[in-house]
Amino acid sequence: MTILAAGAALVASVPSVEFRPPVVSAPQPRWTIDVPADFGAPQRADIGGNVVVVTAQWGLMAFDRESGDRLWRLYLRPVLDEEGIYVADTDTDTVVGDSFIFRPAYLGVAEGYDQVLDLRTGIERWTSYAGVLTFGESSVTTLDCGWDLYTPCTLAAHTLTTGDMLWRVETPPASQRLQREGDGSLIAFTDSTGQTITTFDLTSGNQLGRWPTEPTARSAENEYLIFDGRLLYEGEPGAIQGIDPSNGDVLWTARTEADYSYGAEYPANPVVLNGRLIDEPANDGQSRIIDLTTGSVAPKPCRRENIAYLGTDMVLELDDHRGIFTATSLKTGEPHWQSTIEAERFGGQQIYEHHADDTWIVTSSHPIALGQGENRLFFLDLATGTSRTLTDMQAIGYGDGAMAAAGPDTSAQVSLIELDDY
Repeated sequence: MTILAAGAALVASVPSVEFRPPVVSAPQPRWTIDVPADFGAPQRADIGGNVVVVTAQWGLMAFDRESGDRLWRLYLRPVLDEEGIYVADTDTDTVVGDSFIFRPAYLGVAEGYDQVLDLRTGIERWTSYAGVLTFGESSVTTLDCGWDLYTPCTLAAHTLTTGDMLWRVETPPASQRLQREGDGSLIAFTDSTGQTITTFDLTSGNQLGRWPTEPTARSAENEYLIFDGRLLYEGEPGAIQGIDPSNGDVLWTARTEADYSYGAEYPANPVVLNGRLIDEPANDGQSRIIDLTTGSVAPKPCRRENIAYLGTDMVLELDDHRGIFTATSLKTGEPHWQSTIEAERFGGQQIYEHHADDTWIVTSSHPIALGQGENRLFFLDLATGTSRTLTDMQAIGYGDGAMAAAGPDTSAQVSLIELDDY
């Protein structure tokens, strides 16, 4: 799932292409259920394995994806968020295979362990007291590092159903883990001197390589980092390199718009989507899109805050002043299509987030002036650019071709929308 906020209007001129008109008919939910009053308002949802898990203000509830029947519920300690609203106190949660994994928190601070529940029954399967790094269909990988320099870190894989250990690897003492963003099966550590890097495959636990770094003024843990499973190096102003994790060889070099050579990590606010890095904006506000596998740069720069979706061969930008999406080819820079999200309905609306996969994007909006209108969901088909609108609803979860929505605002209801129905 990809979630990005959109802010400013497009500055670059938009090529003249035919608009795809909106489809007025709105998607209809497969089912709508009332959340029990003692669980409060729904906050977010995770979808997978024919189950929808809803996190409400006072706990978790699971529903059958087909019928909407409630499968189980679990009370959690609530906490006041920054807006003064009670929410269930969890740090992370996700559906993995036939399990639901979440990390309880207390007063907004993670408890330090993950609970693994049976997705259909809610029965606890096991508890991990090491941090969960990656998920597979039938296993999870964890990392446990000691509190002092003399204790090695332990990488381990466990079965989802029982927590039984599949493999276990220890790093040398005094290892420091490199910054790691996004998904991917790569993890790397430096030694106590910062002059040697060891890399591991999180799928198998195998060591991929161990090699010396170039001695520099800064430590290796600030110069090397991992984005989306790729090892990168930023050792000179305005450049970033892709590194072979097995031997440290340079695979490619790309120029960047900003200079991070004065002690700052690269980039200052990383945005990585589908194996591509959206660079820091240049002086004209435009960002380049860098392929992390090849180092190639997309021919057309974009405003980073306008990017709603980044796919294999398409970047989707939103002019949120006019409600216009523009889809552009990453290979040629030529437009695929433009689409309006019903200008008469979009007027007075402000976009606050997107939920996307490779087929659909759902854009959530609310009135700019409080109380002057309804929350709206705009559904956009990424292949055709056609759009549909659902009013007085708020997206709380998206995945596996379906979306969970809460609303109307005055009620504690959850609806499931199967996007393939439209």
